[in-house]
Amino acid sequence: MVITALSNGKLNICDAIDKASSMEISIKEHTQETRLELIAANKLNQDQIKWKQLLEHNPPKASRKKNPALYARLYRNHYNWLMYINSLFLAKKIVVNKRVDWQQRDSKTAQELRRVFEELTENLNAPHLSKTFLIHQLEKGQLSKKTFSAYPAVHDCYQFMPRPLQSIRLED
Repeated sequence: MVITALSNGKLNICDAIDKASSMEISIKEHTQETRLELIAANKLNQDQIKWKQLLEHNPPKASRKKNPALYARLYRNHYNWLMYINSLFLAKKIVVNKRVDWQQRDSKTAQELRRVFEELTENLNAPHLSKTFLIHQLEKGQLSKKTFSAYPAVHDCYQFMPRPLQSIRLED
C-alpha cells in the first residue's frame, strides 16, 4: 500500500521486490570487482606495496608488530584494502589437543560398553537396551549421544549388538 502510494500507482509490491533483489545482485557484483581492483599492482601506493612484501614473509599480526606505523597509515587511509589483503594471508591455526588420547579412550569405552551390554542381556528385568540407556550405564559418563558416532570402536560395537533385544526378553 505504501509502495503504491509513493509511486503514484506505478509500482506494485511484486515489482518493488523484483527491483530490490536485482539491485542487491548488482551490489555484490560491484564488490567483487572492487576487490579485484584493490589488489591490482598498478594502483598500489608505496605503503601498500611495502605491506604486501611484509605479508609474503609473515602473517598479518606479525607484520603489524614489525611495522606498526605502516599498519596505522594503511588502516586510516586504505581500510578496505588492508582488511581484504590481510584475509588472504591469514596464518592457519593448527590446534593440537594432546590432553586426551582419543584412540585409547575409544577402545576403553568400547570394552566397557561390551561389558555393560553382556551384564544387561543376562538380566531379565533390565529395560529396553537403547543407545541412550547404554550410554548412561557407562561409569564415567564420558560419552554423549551427540558424540556417539565420533568413537569408531564404540560405534562398531553398537552396530554388532543384536537388534531385537526386547523380543528376546519377552519370549523368556
